[in-house]
Amino acid sequence: MPLQRLLLAGARRAVFGSAAPALRGLLGIQPLQFSTICGQIDTSTQSTHTAQSSETAMERTTDSTRVGKSLRKGLNSIKGNWHNFCTAVYKDVTYKELKNLLNSKKIMLIDVRNTWEIIECGKIPGSVNIPLNEVGEALQMNPEDFKEKYNEIKPSKSDSLMFSCAAGMRSKKALDIAISLGFTRSQHYAGGWKEWSTYEHSEKKQGN
Repeated sequence: MPLQRLLLAGARRAVFGSAAPALRGLLGIQPLQFSTICGQIDTSTQSTHTAQSSETAMERTTDSTRVGKSLRKGLNSIKGNWHNFCTAVYKDVTYKELKNLLNSKKIMLIDVRNTWEIIECGKIPGSVNIPLNEVGEALQMNPEDFKEKYNEIKPSKSDSLMFSCAAGMRSKKALDIAISLGFTRSQHYAGGWKEWSTYEHSEKKQGN
C-alpha cells in the first residue's frame, strides 16, 4: 500500500540516512549496491504483509464455508419438516371409524385433555392420557421413560396415532406437533369426547 511504502522509506532514511557513508565503508560496498540492499529489505517486508493478507483471506473463506454448511443443515431440517406436513394425511375420523379402529387395535389413541377433565368427564376406552403441553416431549422420550410415565409402550414413527380432546381444537394442535416430529401416520378425532359420549349415550338408549 502507498502509505506503508512511504512509512518504510521514511524509517529507512531515519535509520540509514546519516550513517549511510559509514555503513558503506564498513561493508565495503558501493552506493548503488547499498540502495539495492535497502530495496530488497522493502520488498521482503511487502512480501510478509502480502502473505499475512493471504492467510486472513483464507481464514475468512474457511469461516464462510462453516457458515454455509450450518445454513444448509438448517434448510435441510426445515425441508424435512415441511415434507412431513405435505405428506401427512389430514382426514378427520368419524365416530364409527374410530370405534372400528379401536376394535381392530391398529391405532394408539392419545387423549390430550388435562387429567382433571378425564377424571370429571370420563374418557374413550383404550385411550392414553398425554396432556397437550406434554405431547412434544413425550413423543421424543426414550421408550423406558415413556413406559414409566404413561404405562404404555412408546409408539414408533411408523405407528398409527389418533389424537382426541373435548371437541377437536387441542387434538388438531397435537396432530401438528406429532407430524412435525415425523409421526406422519397420525390423525385426529375432530368430534372429541363430546361427540363420542353423545353417540355412546344414544346407542345405549337404543339398546335398552
